[in-house]
Parts: sequence; structure tokens; C-alpha cells
Amino acid sequence: QPLACPPEVILELGATPTSAAYARWLDGAPAIRRFVLGGTRHRDPSGAAEAVLLGDLSALLAKLDAALTAREPDPAFVAAQERAERRVWDAVEGALTPESEGAVVRAVVRALPAGALLGLGNSLPIRHADRFVPGGGDLRVITQRGVNGIDGWIAGLAGSAQADGGPAACIVGDVTAAHDLSSLALLARLRTPAALVVLDNGGGRIFEQLPIAQDPGSYDPVSELFTTPPAVRFERAAEAYGVRYEAAEGAGPARDALLRALEHGGATLVHVRVPPHGASEIERALREALQ
Repeated sequence: QPLACPPEVILELGATPTSAAYARWLDGAPAIRRFVLGGTRHRDPSGAAEAVLLGDLSALLAKLDAALTAREPDPAFVAAQERAERRVWDAVEGALTPESEGAVVRAVVRALPAGALLGLGNSLPIRHADRFVPGGGDLRVITQRGVNGIDGWIAGLAGSAQADGGPAACIVGDVTAAHDLSSLALLARLRTPAALVVLDNGGGRIFEQLPIAQDPGSYDPVSELFTTPPAVRFERAAEAYGVRYEAAEGAGPARDALLRALEHGGATLVHVRVPPHGASEIERALREALQ
């Protein structure tokens, strides 16, 4: 969609954003001047930047700051951005339902105490936090990407929480949790309060939002080859490894389970069941609301 008040200049710092939507938008906006400060590497895969500046980023930004003249922002530009921001958040509030994944992620993030450590798993959890949780919280956010993308998250939570010593929580999907299930043995050894929040939507539902889902000849939404739903009884797994277990459905119960988990020393697996197709349904609702 066209921006409410498109920029005249884009300044990219470091690596190129890994966003197909951003790349498509740039293709449709050739009049916008774009400059890349790529550090010590040439970072313009499209070859469309007006200039690529190589060198130490800190030094380049210092020179740029010294060359710019301070001035007040354009009131019309600021007002247009504020209107667009309000419209987006109004659409978000209208699309979220209490049992949805986005509402659960928002409730969990908001319930964390100031200064807590928050891990955001790959695929949908980190996207939900980006889309549905307003910024401004006093949290320290960590993320990681294993060889296969999602592997190693439970071990990552255990190590991060142990090293930090304060309250910690990690939000992952059910497939991510299944891929690192044996690391529950590490969580069982923790003495600091930590919560592993597992969003159980019956498989890897990120595939319902990828381009392949638009091709009915290639994508079968109920095929186990695409969603790979794990046949894991998370309550049994937690019991086997000696980790506390809480079950919840919906944003409110998930928040309450998290708060109970952080009252104790040691780790708790908070298993939150959510509608299987909820993420893609909210995505469609948001797109329709913002047309």
C-alpha cells in the first residue's frame, strides 16, 4: 500500500533488510533516493542505490551528523505518520481476539517485570511481537537462529537464564519446542525463575503466510508435509524431565500462568493452545482493514 507520506530519501545502515515486502515496495518507488552505508562490505544486491558508502559506520555517521543542519520536522509529515500509526493500531485492536496467538504474545510480554530477559522464537513468535506488541517496555530481548532455524531454543533459554540470574521467559512454537525437547533436562537444573511459553497451534503455521500458500496446486493446508505437527504430549515431557507444567488457553490464562511461573525458582513450561489457523486469519483481517 502507498505510504501516507512517502520519504524523499532512504538511508540504509549495514546489511540489507531481509524483507520481501520492503524489496517490492522499493521496486515500486524508483523516485525515492536511496543511500547505503554498508560498513566494510558492498551491500546493495539490487544495484539500485544511488550510492554505496564504504567505511566505518560510526565515522560515517559522525561525518553525516556534522554536515546536516538541524531543523524542525515538517508538521504535515509528522501528522500524517501519526494518523497512519493510529489507523494501524486500531486495525490491530479490531483483529485480535483473546484466544489468538497475537493476543497471547502481547499478554505475556506485558506481564514480564521490568528488566526481564525475553527470548522470541523464530517464525511466528517474533513476528507476533513485532506486529502486536507496542514498544516502550523495559525488557532485554534476545533471539537466535540455529542451523535449521528453529533448533536449540530450549537450550538457549536455559543458558541465557543461568548466565543472567534474573527472571526470564521465552516464547516459541510447538515445532520449535519439539526440536529441542531433550534440553528440558537443562531447564530442570535452573534455580532462577524462567518460563518456556509454547504456542501450540498444531504445526508450523508460518507456511500459511508464505507465497506457496497462494498456489492451490502446490500447498495443502492440512498436509503434514507442510505443517509437520509434532505428536508431543508436552505435559508428559515436562514431567519426564522434572520441569513444572502449566496449561492455558487464551491471553488472560497465559498471562496468569506466566506470573505464577515467575513466582518460583526454576523453570516452568507454559503450554498455550491456540487456534490452528488463527495467525493467518488475523493476517487476512488486518489486510482487509487496511485496504
